[in-house]
Amino acid sequence: MLPSITGLIDAYPSLGGLPAPLAADLVASTRHVRAPAGQILFEPGMDCDALPLVTRGLVRVSRTLPGGQDVQLYRLSPGSVCALSIHALLARTPYIARAEVIEDAGITLLPAPLLHALVAGHPPLRMFLLSEAAARTAALVAVIDHVASRLDERLAHLLAERGPILVVTHQALADELGTAREVVSRILESFEANGAVRLRRGRVEVLDRARLACLPRKTPGLRHESRLAG
Repeated sequence: MLPSITGLIDAYPSLGGLPAPLAADLVASTRHVRAPAGQILFEPGMDCDALPLVTRGLVRVSRTLPGGQDVQLYRLSPGSVCALSIHALLARTPYIARAEVIEDAGITLLPAPLLHALVAGHPPLRMFLLSEAAARTAALVAVIDHVASRLDERLAHLLAERGPILVVTHQALADELGTAREVVSRILESFEANGAVRLRRGRVEVLDRARLACLPRKTPGLRHESRLAG
């Protein structure tokens, strides 16, 4: 077996014990590349035709929010899998984030047809990919929690600064904050439930500026409200 394939299986043991035809395809179809720090592997909107498997180094996967904030989603080290690449390959959709090498990396690229064959014909790899996808989903929820909590603070500050009456739609507030209308609506509903604001069609009335300023720090439920909206 080629040294590069041996190193790949060392990093991804679930690729071991493949049936002979799949093992032959793995040797023949994979491509091994060296990627220096700073190299961009994927950008939003790019076609994703192979699953990158990191055998050494480190890759940062991030997404830029509409307001310009760059948010790290997760990092890829040897033995880990990019859930967004799996999604793009299996759903046949473009990549939706940015993947940048931050430590010189060795990467093996599994082309889409081979990935589909491995998922269908090798249960250990299928279970590994499902487990990795679940772990990445949990990590992404934590990122959403963090971003949403900061949105709570930004929205509270905006309302306190421009109150007591803002003639504005939830969509307009969302556009200004660089998020989705549903997220803003959930946060505003939480503020209203705590008596800090009153919501009317096309307007927000600030009832208690002091309480509004304290809510993002003192009301744990706000974070979960915002997460549900995402």
